[in-house]
Parts: sequence; C-alpha cells; structure tokens
Amino acid sequence: MDFTAAGDWAAEFSTTKDGRPETTRVKFQVAEKSSTPGIGAKAPITRTPTLADVGGDVKRLSTDQNPDLAFYRVSVDEAIRKHQPFVLVFATPAFCTSRQCGPTLDAVKEIARGAPR
Repeated sequence: MDFTAAGDWAAEFSTTKDGRPETTRVKFQVAEKSSTPGIGAKAPITRTPTLADVGGDVKRLSTDQNPDLAFYRVSVDEAIRKHQPFVLVFATPAFCTSRQCGPTLDAVKEIARGAPR
C-alpha cells in the first residue's frame, strides 16, 4: 500500500468469528523514508553470530528444540562476501505466540534437507 504522508495511521480488519462480526484496529506509524531495504536492493552486510562465536553452544543462538546446526555456521556477511545463496529466517519458536515461527522454521528445515550442503 502506498501512504500519502508520514505520520500516525491505522488499519481495520473485519471478520466473523463464531457467527459474530469482529473488528480489529491496528495503529502504526509511517516514516518519511523507509528504514528497510527496498525490493531488489542489495542485502545489508550484517554480521550475525555463528556457532564459532558461541563455542558451539547452539542454545545461545536459537530457541529451536531441534536446531539444524548447518543454519548457524555462516554469518550473513560471510555468505554475501562469498556470493553464497542463503535464507535468513527470523523465528523464535520458544517465544512465538502466533504459531508462525515454529512452523515456518520447520518448513525451511524440510527444504534444506533436500539442498546440498
């Protein structure tokens, strides 16, 4: 969606729950300029912690009960420098309240099982 001006905005979502109409209103701010990279922009060179940084203790990097250690071996900045394709997943399975994090991470792990490492 394109916003006509920076400032405070709101969105309303209407649905029916158990046969009754329900509306949720979400307030948010629109900045003059986005702080996120645009579509097609180069990925930011970001140093993300790896297993080597935490002495191999994956619990310091992930809340996943069954983490795939390959996900924590390369930092984003290293992958970009080496021109290695990668997927960056923002998920905190132990803290997620929407049931989105765990299933998303599980799907990525399933796809990765079929990919060469």
